[in-house]
Amino acid sequence: MNLCAINHTPISKDAYISGPGKLTIRIRAERNDITGCRLWYGDRVCVKNPIEVFPLEMEQIASDQLFDYFEADIETEFTRICYYFELMDKNGRKIFY
Repeated sequence: MNLCAINHTPISKDAYISGPGKLTIRIRAERNDITGCRLWYGDRVCVKNPIEVFPLEMEQIASDQLFDYFEADIETEFTRICYYFELMDKNGRKIFY
């Protein structure tokens, strides 16, 4: 897995409000390098320790000569969201980003 090709920038074209109670999240990876991407998200102000997180499969929405682009829409009543990504490659390797 080419870690240098993975890119996500919060509060940008990669994470934005796309409707009432809806947040769109994107991440980029090297073309044909990962087989799946899962978004884990939770309420950033949750009083539980550890906070409760929820998985959401990301969909590959586009590719170009260099990269694949994955996207998911979080629909929630949470007003402050934390999130991270779980990326899987062809060899069964997983990383969290």
